[in-house]
Amino acid sequence: MVFVSDAQVTGAILFFVVVAVLLGGFGLYYVGASPVFERWWEENRARRAARRAQYQERLAQIDRERQIGIETGWPPELVLEGAVEWMTSNGWALQGHAERTATFARDEGADACLGCILMLFFLLPGILYLLLANRTARITVAAYPQASGSRVVIGGDSSPAREMLADVIRNLPSTPPERATPQQELPATREASESLAGKLLELNELKEAGLITQEEYESKRAELLGRM
Repeated sequence: MVFVSDAQVTGAILFFVVVAVLLGGFGLYYVGASPVFERWWEENRARRAARRAQYQERLAQIDRERQIGIETGWPPELVLEGAVEWMTSNGWALQGHAERTATFARDEGADACLGCILMLFFLLPGILYLLLANRTARITVAAYPQASGSRVVIGGDSSPAREMLADVIRNLPSTPPERATPQQELPATREASESLAGKLLELNELKEAGLITQEEYESKRAELLGRM
């Protein structure tokens, strides 16, 4: 039987520790000197710097929006039209609409957290509260004109609705859709009316000259009037 002393065990352990440290140091040196590791390290550092820059930019944007509102290139009337369309399609009722503001309301029901607390201590009042209580949440959107478009301020009771509507306004296209003005629509309407009047006059002259019958005249006249 071979007996191993404590000193031999300790020495073996120390030997393996030293070998592991040397091999680990050699491996770290080899990996650190490798161009693949250097390239990965630079790419990772660049990604972290880009994320930090995006985070700082987002914080600056939030602070700016908190102070002056959301800036967009759309005019106030188009911003409010888009807000009305989005809010009403998501279950909100239009409560009021002015030149620069729009207010929306929606029944939110009882506060579930408060109801659970009441049920925990007072069962019957908690049940009655959940059955009968009702909260009305309101959101107000204000759009103020400025040189490059408008400045939009959103306030109200529902934080999720405010944030979602703010995201919708932030993601609006940089260029608003073109809308025909009354001055642009009027010449086209006048031209169409003059063309129709000329065709009706020509049709009447053909009837008076006997070149078409009364039935043909009535049929063609109805066809022209139907194109209006």
